[in-house]
Amino acid sequence: MSAPVLHLQGVDHRVGPRFTLRVPSLTIGPGVTAVLGPNGSGKSTLLRLLATVVAPATGTFTVGGAAPDGPALVGVRRRLGYLPQDDSVPRRLTAFDHVDLVAVMRELADDPRRRRAMVHRALLDQQLEDLAGERCGRLSGGQRRRVAIAATLAGDADLLVLDEPDAHLDDDHRARLAALLTRRGESATVVVATHDRAWIEAFADRAVHVVDGMAGAAQPVRQTGPMSGHTLRAATEHDIPALTRGRVRMFEDMATFAGTTFDPAEATRIGDESAALFAAGWGREHVGWLVEHDGVAVASAMVSVQPWLPHPRYPSGERPYFHSVHTDPAHRGHGLARLLTETAIEWARDKGYTHFVLHASEQGRPVYERLGFINSSEWILPLR
Repeated sequence: MSAPVLHLQGVDHRVGPRFTLRVPSLTIGPGVTAVLGPNGSGKSTLLRLLATVVAPATGTFTVGGAAPDGPALVGVRRRLGYLPQDDSVPRRLTAFDHVDLVAVMRELADDPRRRRAMVHRALLDQQLEDLAGERCGRLSGGQRRRVAIAATLAGDADLLVLDEPDAHLDDDHRARLAALLTRRGESATVVVATHDRAWIEAFADRAVHVVDGMAGAAQPVRQTGPMSGHTLRAATEHDIPALTRGRVRMFEDMATFAGTTFDPAEATRIGDESAALFAAGWGREHVGWLVEHDGVAVASAMVSVQPWLPHPRYPSGERPYFHSVHTDPAHRGHGLARLLTETAIEWARDKGYTHFVLHASEQGRPVYERLGFINSSEWILPLR
């Protein structure tokens, strides 16, 4: 049996009196699909729909071309592994007993010996074999999450829906999980919601963005993680020199594009003054991100939070200003500028901002237009 294709069309699903998830049209096929969006955007609601936990109030949802209802629903759930967002591992059961109980409920195998072998394999994949006899209540949060992941991945389900599986995991186990999901994606339809864009986009085939209750269509992911040698991370105060270099090089590139030269003395002034400002307000007024290749920063970007006069667009009295975007010439063509921009946008959404501001160069304008930015021109009068 081939991995199923999931399709939602014209779906509106109300959750409580104030929130409705809308899915105009979404198709998810075999491979790994990331579901991305800020807190409260509707990611978990979308995954509950895909996992048949709830049925859409309006619209259609099909799994492999058929609606999952009646006898067909039982068939879908036999081939499904679902990991909810909440910690639902019973504290009184041992790790083995919990995974085995879920395996029984999922009807993984008629032969108890074969089922128990699947359970042992799933625990081994999560490096839990030494903790199989421990009660879950005595395990750490990360260990309990791995028990839940083992229960989800046990057997060979060809439809996997996982809501923030990387929560509470350390770097080593996140890497192991990424490898497991990549392998399962070769023969299954795998849907993963997470807040860690860099982690999931290193191995996902496509991404679905959910914003303010609206789920977009699945779009291909240009991988920028270990597969291409690039890694994204949040900058720290120690990275201010690298961020400042990126800012100066951005102005140098703009001058070259315009057919002029950038005065070296001006470059030094801008670099020194920018570094001092970033250091004085780091973490409160200024944040940034780096993309590294072999441990060297090759792309960077920043957001500075600006105080602003009362304005309908900026009810908080401040606005996030995106700036200093630069990619080294040798690393262009990998979508790094777009990755940095999308990461900064998610940061601003998570902070509760309603608008995101930048000044675009001619080179960057196509990227920002594709991301949905609106050109709202500022008129500038040179005074000298």
